[in-house]
This record gives sequence, structure tokens and C-alpha cells, in this order.
Amino acid sequence: MFVGEPCDVELGGKADVLAGALWIRRMPLILLVGGLIVAACYYVVAVQCGANGHPAPPQSDTLIYLQYARAMAEGHPYVFNPGDAPST
Repeated sequence: MFVGEPCDVELGGKADVLAGALWIRRMPLILLVGGLIVAACYYVVAVQCGANGHPAPPQSDTLIYLQYARAMAEGHPYVFNPGDAPST
């Protein structure tokens, strides 16, 4: 046999079974990584299309969080507007 020449040796039997078992054991990891890649691509496209090409958080949620954070910093936790009763 020479270097680079194809080899006609087959693994056969137990080696083929072990190779198949290895593939099956790795399948959940392959699906997880594939799903994460698809989710990341979807997020990037959604952010780019939703804000005219500029990444931006959803404005309504940000306003709510910042309003409650401001109230907590002023010493009035769980109050959305100054003077209101605490929200439930």
C-alpha cells in the first residue's frame, strides 16, 4: 500500500455499532446547539427589522422598569406614579 491510496478495510461488526451509539449519544447536544444558533439568528433579524436597522429594547417595557426603579430610588417602592398607592 502507498500513501494516499484508498484502503479497502471495513470496520465491521462491533466498531460500526459503537460508531452508531456515539452518534446517538451526541444527538441531544447537536440539536441543542442547532436550536441555539437558530434562536440567535431569529433574534438578530427581529431586532434589525423591528427598529429600522438599529438595535433597541422594547420601549414600553423599558419605561415601566425605569419608572419603578426611579420610585424605588426615591424611597417609594412599588409606586408607578408619585402620590399613588402601592401597586399589587
